[in-house]
Amino acid sequence: MITRFFSAPKLWPAHEQHVRRVGWIELFYDLVFAAAISQLGTPFEADYSFQGLARYAFLLALVFLAWLGYTRFATQFAIDDLLERAFIVAQVFLVAVMAANATGPLNSRDAAGFGAAYGGVRAILALQYLRVARLPATRSVVIRRIVGLAAAAIIWTASALLPTPQRYTAWAFALLIDIVNSWPPARSTHLLPPGAAHFPERFGLLTIILLGEFVASVMRGIESQIGWSFLAASAAVLSLALGFAIWSGYSDGAAGWEVRHVRSTRGCDPTPR
Repeated sequence: MITRFFSAPKLWPAHEQHVRRVGWIELFYDLVFAAAISQLGTPFEADYSFQGLARYAFLLALVFLAWLGYTRFATQFAIDDLLERAFIVAQVFLVAVMAANATGPLNSRDAAGFGAAYGGVRAILALQYLRVARLPATRSVVIRRIVGLAAAAIIWTASALLPTPQRYTAWAFALLIDIVNSWPPARSTHLLPPGAAHFPERFGLLTIILLGEFVASVMRGIESQIGWSFLAASAAVLSLALGFAIWSGYSDGAAGWEVRHVRSTRGCDPTPR
């Protein structure tokens, strides 16, 4: 519940990391992204080619990076005021714009709008990080993220004005910035550790929602069959089995999410806190 219009941002206290659970706003956020991911696959109904798969993989990477950006921010910083919720609503709107422009080819105006909307999502995330830049313990890491997000946002947004050959180059450069900025070094993880329970729970919720979409797609495929052949029946059974295997593998692997071995301490501050 919002007690003030504006509240001072802070890191999530360590004693709350293990008891924190996903909130309703975060669940709504995940549902919007699941709907956007479902929209990405619409062109497969008419074009199931390698070019279509490449287009899907590229757009899916952008949607996932957009989701990962805010999810990581929300697991590290505790902010719940009117301004933060306004940022979330703006992100949800831009994700809806991305979904609305997700069905055209990459050389279309729709794809340009998709990239520009994604740039807007990165810009809002940069503003969210700007609010926590004054925290002394994490200032250096946060400033580095802000610079990367702002640079990528400018390129993604400006690329909508470029013709297709130059647009692809701008996209590749901006995507490289986003990937590097989203892959934190060891010291960043040490200063801003994600919630040991909350972060996997967010992944789990998105996974289970997407698996529900997957099962619904299989059911629609079964419904559209006029006559059943051996290949059609095998595809339906194997598809459902694949969905169950993904769910089972993820749930088993996430069962011990709060205990992980540290493979390397390189780049981390060894002094106890």
